[in-house]
Amino acid sequence: MASIKYKDNGTYKDMIVKVGDTLPIGAEMDYEGAEVPNGWEQIDDSWETLTLESEFKNYNNNSAFQPRIKKEGNVVTIEGIVSPINNITNTGSEHIITKIAEKYRPKTMPLHQVCQASVMNRWLLIVAVGGNVTLSRYGTTEMTTVPASSWLPFSITYLV
Repeated sequence: MASIKYKDNGTYKDMIVKVGDTLPIGAEMDYEGAEVPNGWEQIDDSWETLTLESEFKNYNNNSAFQPRIKKEGNVVTIEGIVSPINNITNTGSEHIITKIAEKYRPKTMPLHQVCQASVMNRWLLIVAVGGNVTLSRYGTTEMTTVPASSWLPFSITYLV
């Protein structure tokens, strides 16, 4: 259980909450001054927006799909949905989607994850030790061109 303050229709109220509790509809959380019980750690749930490299854009130019990253303790999560700006023809090589800061990078080996794309296409997401987050190996049974209209969602969580 934790004691928190929340804002309900402009009035601050105290509330004791435990796992599984929900707040009243329309209530806004205000973490300032919230008590953290002994033995618990307050976690920063803020996301950092990632900058896209020149070959990529947010899917449908929608800012809601902008790649982002967060770190909670030693757990890192990267997510987003992108499309290439132009068709990408050579998917045998890596194409940089974004770059991540050193504090988010895997320490010893790159991470590989197969992601679903438009229709039945798949692609390989790589998070490199040097910080590059890349796309490669797009296709179904063989590598093929990534159309500029492609839906390329990704979400990867790992330990650092």
